[in-house]
Amino acid sequence: MGAIMSLSISPLSPILQFMALSLVSIILTVLIPFTKVEESFAIQSIHDFIYLSEPNNLVQLFGHLWHFPDYHNYSNGVDLLHKLLDLNNHSLRNWDHKDYPGVVHRTFIGPAFVSALTKPFSLLIQSDDKFFVQTMARVLLSLSVMYSFSVFGRSIQLRYGATSRRALSVLTLTQFHFLFYSSRTLPNTFALIAVMIAYAKWLDKKWNQYIFSVAFTVIVLRVETIILFAWITLYELIITRELTFGRLIKVGIPSGIISLVITVVFDSYLWAKPLWPEGDAILFNIVENRSHEWGTQPFFWYFYSALPRAMLLTLIFVPFCCKQMLKTLASIVFLYLISYSFLPHKELRFIIYVIPLLNACAANTIAVVIEKFEDSVTKKNESYLIGRIWNYFWPNDVNSSNGNLVKDENKYDAIPTNNRSLRRRGKHSVEEDLDQQYEKITQQQLLQSSDKCSAPNGWAMTLAFVVMAIHVWCNVAATVFMSLAAWHNYPGGEAVSWLNRHITTIDNYHERSTVGVYVCNLAAQTGFTRFLELDGIFYDKQPKLVDETFVRFAVTYLVLEKSDVQSLQSRCSGTGSDVSCHIGKHIRNCRIMKSITGFNGLDFSLSKQVVIKTAPMLWIFRCQK
Repeated sequence: MGAIMSLSISPLSPILQFMALSLVSIILTVLIPFTKVEESFAIQSIHDFIYLSEPNNLVQLFGHLWHFPDYHNYSNGVDLLHKLLDLNNHSLRNWDHKDYPGVVHRTFIGPAFVSALTKPFSLLIQSDDKFFVQTMARVLLSLSVMYSFSVFGRSIQLRYGATSRRALSVLTLTQFHFLFYSSRTLPNTFALIAVMIAYAKWLDKKWNQYIFSVAFTVIVLRVETIILFAWITLYELIITRELTFGRLIKVGIPSGIISLVITVVFDSYLWAKPLWPEGDAILFNIVENRSHEWGTQPFFWYFYSALPRAMLLTLIFVPFCCKQMLKTLASIVFLYLISYSFLPHKELRFIIYVIPLLNACAANTIAVVIEKFEDSVTKKNESYLIGRIWNYFWPNDVNSSNGNLVKDENKYDAIPTNNRSLRRRGKHSVEEDLDQQYEKITQQQLLQSSDKCSAPNGWAMTLAFVVMAIHVWCNVAATVFMSLAAWHNYPGGEAVSWLNRHITTIDNYHERSTVGVYVCNLAAQTGFTRFLELDGIFYDKQPKLVDETFVRFAVTYLVLEKSDVQSLQSRCSGTGSDVSCHIGKHIRNCRIMKSITGFNGLDFSLSKQVVIKTAPMLWIFRCQK
């Protein structure tokens, strides 16, 4: 079993790892194509960038700024900025954020990035079915996350070995939440791209790039990541002292100013008022302390609920990684989670940034055991054909081992680099002889030193392999189950998609200008987006159904939830599919067309089989004057 696991990850090149991760994330995107309320701002903004933006508006704005005739009439720059932004209000009047700004203003930079990637695909769609474009936007977002994960994986390989990187990719492939969130248009997902790039620069000790990545992530994308990066920066300032306070100030201040200017200018233009979005988040979550209004969880919820669900059984391998990882990656994650746990409102997406670090620790544990197993197999089977074939295709590479014992170019301090007479003696060089001795010592350190990454021997190693193999298949089974549960978790998207198909194929004899659709709150929160709106049809997603809104429509479709249907019972007659309701003066003769089921929990039946429960969540009515 261990040999199978070793063989399965050994041939995985970085390109194959990227392709495998991308493929699984795309499958999850296609299987679960709809979005929820937390993703609403970004997905609606992507739609508006693609279909409503006017590229020349920004040029016109700066033209007004350059030639504005009445500068002297404004006492300060803020008043002038308000006037200039008012000039652009007309071009934003149809954007979704004008009517539904949300409780906290968010940056448009992430959605603008994804919409720029998606725009070419929107030109390929000739019909008014725009849902394909939404799916492509999410696929491209997922590929961006996978790219940044690949950059992070490369840094793991350089520091902890190629086998650690391969194991990291395999473990990530078996976990649902990281790949699931990689295509969700959440602020945390946009930040995750920048966070993993910052991780890579940190591990590579490229301090200037690390500092800029941190500044951009914190100031532009997600301000709460400052807690995570604060612990990383303090570790490098105080413990390793590889990052100096002078460099932090010298690079950090300009990086912060540049990032702040980018987000303030860009987002103020689109919000049509002076604004720093992440500053608004600080005001809401910290100054006003209102995040608890959206629900609270116990202090240790991240440890006993969020992490086990996100990492599944992989979590058990984290404490057994090498000491260097425990002192850096694992310790920083622990400090971040403890610090962030003081915020009462908790969600798994808030800590999605730590999953790659913890997976890297677990991957290191597995990689060291695999390398030790490979070494023992090749020694025991040297006289057999399989052993020789193994050595030919997968030779042991001590210098890329997971103990971080990389060949040191300056290890021959006693031999000056410019003295060739001392380095070359006869047919063999002194350096070649020292290389052989160095590799032998390195191998012994890797396999025997308790201060570096080590693996158990004998039956303990066999047991470790059995646990590893079983855990992978358990993770896969859990991922499949979670995917099926998520599949039933978007009744709003299912309802509007079904209704659109009905309108375009069966009930298509009405002029679209005479058709109105009301989408209830539950449907709006569980999948309905502007990408699902057919051209020419009016869609209303106000929290309350208003009869007068549909006065001009000959046909009105209602997507209602249970509470809405119950409130209409006094105005309905008949039973079953023959129910007819008169909701108002303008919404009459309403008949039930279809009910949409949604996820309703788990059912542990007597047969000990776990069953996903579904129940009617939404009802679709057709009303005609």
